[in-house]
Amino acid sequence: MYLAKNHLIALFEVRALVGTTESPIPDPRSTWTTLNLNVVLHRVADLADPREQKLIGTSAQELTGKWDPYEDPGTAPTQLLGAALFDLPGLEGFLAPTAVPEISGKTLVDFPEKLRPQSRIEFWNATTGVIERLRV
Repeated sequence: MYLAKNHLIALFEVRALVGTTESPIPDPRSTWTTLNLNVVLHRVADLADPREQKLIGTSAQELTGKWDPYEDPGTAPTQLLGAALFDLPGLEGFLAPTAVPEISGKTLVDFPEKLRPQSRIEFWNATTGVIERLRV
């Protein structure tokens, strides 16, 4: 699951919006739904931290780079890194720098199937009026 701190960053990250944050342009070929989530995780790697990037031999530029030329799904270096992080026991997700140049911030990739018992991802269901917890 790929999360951002607000809807604008999320839509830019998936290229549903292009242009600048001051003058965003929607991509008419793209349809997305955004949700406000409450996320509580306990074991998260912070790859937005330059010290952590150095430990694993990467950089913000590499983490936010354009990897479209990789035709086979799962073969881009960032996808291989994500798979390696998924394989770490106990790790629930990781923070990464946002790829939106005008915004400094982080995105969160979490692994819902690896949530610890005290962790949760929940949202308010407007249809039922109830807070729902994501269950995997």
